[in-house]
Parts: sequence; structure tokens; C-alpha cells
Amino acid sequence: MQVDITYLIGQWSFYIGAAALASIVVHAVFLLIFHFFMPQAVLVKYFKPPYFREMECMLFTGIPYAPIRTVMFMRVIAFPSSGKVRGITDAHLLVPNWYRTVSKVMIVIAFANMLVVLLCMLGIGLAYLNQGPT
Repeated sequence: MQVDITYLIGQWSFYIGAAALASIVVHAVFLLIFHFFMPQAVLVKYFKPPYFREMECMLFTGIPYAPIRTVMFMRVIAFPSSGKVRGITDAHLLVPNWYRTVSKVMIVIAFANMLVVLLCMLGIGLAYLNQGPT
């Protein structure tokens, strides 16, 4: 019995991609939880002009865009040099160390999930393109 490698690539890409998508859902739940733990000192000091435009402040205040604001600040808290353009390089000093650690872990997991989903989509596409005429 001969096993077609492209079939296996497609099958395992689907399984791993489904697991990665489930992981993204779990990650989103944790993001919503940590949205409520965002230190108010960071928001009071940096979520205003000149760091953000008035429109951005209005947009990222309410539902559904407030968690996006949380992700932006978690990135700046985890990696302070990423806030250089807006001038938000000292936000990590206003949060506890555990929040900074959680921010780093969540940002790294988010990028890893995106990479895994992309690779799985490529694997599924490769398997689809290589199946030949039926």
C-alpha cells in the first residue's frame, strides 16, 4: 500500500490548523480577561493626545475595539522599543512585573499561532494543488 505524501501533508495541516484556530479562540478569551486587568495608570498617562489622535481615542474606547487597544498596550509593555514611534517607551514601568511577563507570553503566542495557521494553509493548498485531475 502506497501512501501519498501530499495527502498526509494536507491531512496533518488540517489537524494542526484546527488546533491552532482553537488556540486562537482560547487566546482571545485570555485577552478579554486581561483587558480588565490593564493598569489604569497606563491608560491615564498614554491613552490621550499627543500619543494617540482624538479619533483613535474615541474609536478604541468602546466595544468592539477596546481589546485592540489592550493588545497595542500589551505589545508596548512587553517590548518597550516598539513604542518608539509614538513616544510610549516607559509604559512598562507603570505595570507590575507579572503583567509584563504575561504580555510577552501572549504576544509571542499570538505570533506563533499566526505563523502556524499560515503554514497550515500553505500545506492544505499544496495538498489541494497536487491532487491532480480527478
